Amino acid sequence: MWISFLALLINVPLNALFIYGYGPVQAMGAAGCGVATALVMWSMFAIGLIYVFRSPITRPFILLTELTLLNPTHAKLWHINWNNGVYPILKLGFPNAMALILK
Repeated sequence: MWISFLALLINVPLNALFIYGYGPVQAMGAAGCGVATALVMWSMFAIGLIYVFRSPITRPFILLTELTLLNPTHAKLWHINWNNGVYPILKLGFPNAMALILK
């Protein structure tokens, strides 16, 4: 929720910057709004991934297992716990994602 709120606060001035231009940024008109929104959405995705992998709240939902196929010296691989971790998150997050997509 905080990531979305901060993204909204950043998206509004970036829209104005890319629509009207300022300094080295050229005015792009309506396409600038799309550029600003794309930058903010990709940033939200990256920050969300960092949060999920580093947060102690979501950490138990991601299991670290060993993969001996690629490296017999105990290489580590991220294994996602779908039943206990991903499903409840998707159950909550999917409606929010659809609201953003249909916006």
